[in-house]
Amino acid sequence: MIRDVILLMKQLVFVDSDGTLKNSKGEITENTKRVVRELLNKDIEVIITTGRPRYHALKVKNLANASRYLISSNGSEVFDIETQRVIYSRYMTAPSVIDVTSIANKYNCRCAFTVNEVEYVQDQAMNVNQVLLETDLDKFLETHYVKQIFIRGDTEADINNTYMDIIKLNDVKVVNESSYFHTGIIEKKGLWFSVGHADVNKGTAIIKLCQHLGVELANTYGFGNDYNDIEMFSVVNHSIIMENADEELKKFATITTESNDEEGVAMLLEELFLKG
Repeated sequence: MIRDVILLMKQLVFVDSDGTLKNSKGEITENTKRVVRELLNKDIEVIITTGRPRYHALKVKNLANASRYLISSNGSEVFDIETQRVIYSRYMTAPSVIDVTSIANKYNCRCAFTVNEVEYVQDQAMNVNQVLLETDLDKFLETHYVKQIFIRGDTEADINNTYMDIIKLNDVKVVNESSYFHTGIIEKKGLWFSVGHADVNKGTAIIKLCQHLGVELANTYGFGNDYNDIEMFSVVNHSIIMENADEELKKFATITTESNDEEGVAMLLEELFLKG
């Protein structure tokens, strides 16, 4: 039934990266790239919608042959690559950045500040898109607007104390977090969570991009696998969750597709848009 109407008007497909488009090895398969490319040729936009910074979303977009539009930092920004224009953004206030950083540092946790396509880090830079923050934070915030703060801790006590103090703040919220906070199991990436403006989520960013492009929400699809995808599921017309997602998350989506290791995104997109 869905397929009977989807070819009549422009469609937007919003796809999370880690655990959704990428398999468990962090790879995007050649078949997935083919499907995304064929959809783009049919004027069906496959839009990377991730909790990661813009520079990471751009890498995924290029690997996957995806749309010119990026939703990054958990919906803090919508960016048009072709025009190099920020379509929508929601920055943290300078006082809130200072409050969050003070709490994190109090418990020996480290912060990475997302600004445009760069992350300013408090410890060692890990890639060319990260810059060591060597200036006073107050001075830095006079000329830099922070979209998101990624916080890492070395011990469970440190990260838990930081988390509990930060969620008491009024103008910020946790926009993404390690599965540790739900399972108690420390993943390979360690102990971490991300903080953004209290109004930030993937769903709001999707609404803003749809308004910009003049596309009705009735013509939207969203693929995800994690807790920061819940707001996306609530606004798209067709919400699709991966089989590899936590069971408790599956109630927020209307469709469950195969896992990321079984090319669940490509399989369903091909079924909906390319077969027949």
